Amino acid sequence: MIIEKEKFNILNFIKKDDYTGSYSGMRYLIRSAGKEEMKVYIWPEPYSFSKTDKELIIEKTFPLNMDGLEEARVYLNDQYEAQKALWGLSLGKHIV
Repeated sequence: MIIEKEKFNILNFIKKDDYTGSYSGMRYLIRSAGKEEMKVYIWPEPYSFSKTDKELIIEKTFPLNMDGLEEARVYLNDQYEAQKALWGLSLGKHIV
């Protein structure tokens, strides 16, 4: 599990700013999409969200509430496990 429930209490943060993170080759961004929704984006390292080819970015929408935050946490963990091979390919690709 990459994100533990006890350490993912970020709802108020997301309402004001983007939340980004990465884990073993998978990068993610969570941002508010209005007052009732948030969007979760995932993509392989090494590039930032703005520099990554848009075809490599996966997007999913969740409610902007505690239940939606839990759904997003589970989604991120599931996507990491389901696509470990993809995330592993991006490890070691560093920008010089």
